[in-house]
Amino acid sequence: MKHIIVKSLLITSMVVGSSIPANNVFAKKHSLKTQHLSSLTFNNYQMKGKGTKGSKISVYHGKNKLGSTTIKKSKFTFKWSKLKTVKNNWKLKISATKKGYKKATVNMTVFVSSAKTKTPKATSTVTKIVQPVKKTAYLSGSTLYTEEGNITFANSVRESDGVDGTNLLVFMTYTNTTNKMQDLSSIVYYDCTPTQNLGAITKELDISSVDIDSQYYDMAQVIDGEEYVNPGQTVSTVAAWTLDNPTTPVKIDLQAPSVYKSLGSISY
Repeated sequence: MKHIIVKSLLITSMVVGSSIPANNVFAKKHSLKTQHLSSLTFNNYQMKGKGTKGSKISVYHGKNKLGSTTIKKSKFTFKWSKLKTVKNNWKLKISATKKGYKKATVNMTVFVSSAKTKTPKATSTVTKIVQPVKKTAYLSGSTLYTEEGNITFANSVRESDGVDGTNLLVFMTYTNTTNKMQDLSSIVYYDCTPTQNLGAITKELDISSVDIDSQYYDMAQVIDGEEYVNPGQTVSTVAAWTLDNPTTPVKIDLQAPSVYKSLGSISY
């Protein structure tokens, strides 16, 4: 009789035990946290907002992705080059994804000023004197000369982004040659378009920020902290982009607001 009772207990234990994994799976499906995506604004071709730290934020116009970045802070500012293509009344979709969280999506219509300055018609004949055209922006060696100042590009390193990817860090020295304060992050992320040739496709890299545990964190704050450089001052800092492939070379095309074409490129 005792032998029969022991067998019964073993069978019961096996049945109960086999039901635990199923309960765990059911619990996981219903334990996703809610992430926030709010305070979204689009101004001067920049997207600003607030999200959950560590979320990957992507911006779409229809099926066309304008950019995607994993945010390191709750507040974010995107200055992707593709945002320069946004037209008035475009409907954009902004989505946020993060492991363990429900996907958050916000749709918004953006407004871009299309006002143009009218040129008055001439009322008399004017003889034009052709003056030599002065270069407003050009690349010489490893230095980019622009109306907003001069950037000299130095070496680079590749290191962890602090989440699950790899950053390319590019060291540079900037001199503000203007008579007003300059937002260096806006200049760098507009003037520089980094890409990686991945074989079948070439991808533009997402803007990133230097991980707080990196030895270059303090140095990067001029750009990551969106600090302003005073007139006549020179600073050394570092810009970061997320690599699609940790080992593939990166080509950075350089341009400037006053010249709507590539001024050259630097490879790392």
